[in-house]
Amino acid sequence: MVSKHLSDAGYEIIRSFDEFKDLLQDSNLTFCHFAAPSCKQSARIVDHLAKLAEDFDHRIRFVFINTQRLTEIAEYCEVSGSPFFQLYCGSQLLDETDEYEDEEVRRVMLKHTL
Repeated sequence: MVSKHLSDAGYEIIRSFDEFKDLLQDSNLTFCHFAAPSCKQSARIVDHLAKLAEDFDHRIRFVFINTQRLTEIAEYCEVSGSPFFQLYCGSQLLDETDEYEDEEVRRVMLKHTL
């Protein structure tokens, strides 16, 4: 299961829209991974995402949002696929991508942490 593996890797699992709104009040960088539990692409890249969380620990907060269960968050964030990734600083969206290649996701993160 993707969320269990990511949770073990240091990702926070978002469980409600209120929890997500609270997250956006934080001024730190936050990487949001949006996916349905059945997303085969997320299952294939889960080890890469866990490594990202380890590599960027203390610089970026990592969260997982189950788009199948939390559809209101997916709609609010205009998520257009699964998986989908967004990087926030507080409530400001800095970048987003639906690319699931490790290099692309790292590029998004490095762009905002250097």
